[in-house]
Amino acid sequence: MGNYSDLTAWEHLEIVAQANRIRHWRDEATSLLTRFGIHRNPRAFPSSFSRGMQYKLALVMALITKPEFLLLDEPYGPLDPDSQIFLAKYLAELTAVGVSILLSTHVLPDEGAPHRILVMEQGRLVLDALVEDVMASWNITVGSLPHNVLTRALATVRTSDA
Repeated sequence: MGNYSDLTAWEHLEIVAQANRIRHWRDEATSLLTRFGIHRNPRAFPSSFSRGMQYKLALVMALITKPEFLLLDEPYGPLDPDSQIFLAKYLAELTAVGVSILLSTHVLPDEGAPHRILVMEQGRLVLDALVEDVMASWNITVGSLPHNVLTRALATVRTSDA
């Protein structure tokens, strides 16, 4: 029996589809591979991919399952700018059809505005607010949202804890 490193990118997608009993996944997988710019190598081994390409493949593997809930940790970090924008728009489409998405990030494309912001410090929830409320009260833009929210929310907490 081989291991995962013996599988091509397409075989990884096939296993995910089979494990989740997804029958009609190929068109969606092809579309996502194309949008992420890794469609030219579906028969290549992921070990030959760059870190960013491996991450894109992992995203495609997750997205073809049509999840009801998606948990993403720093999803934009390893992506090129075009892929960041595509992912942000795709995630917005998913939320529009009822998919719940929780992501942690320090990078947020302009198209990637969340609905709600949660900030945790030392395991304690220190901010839970609607994005439009935060942007209006602090007069900030989407692009500066992660930095400004973290800086201000954590400064407030750390000052009150002192």
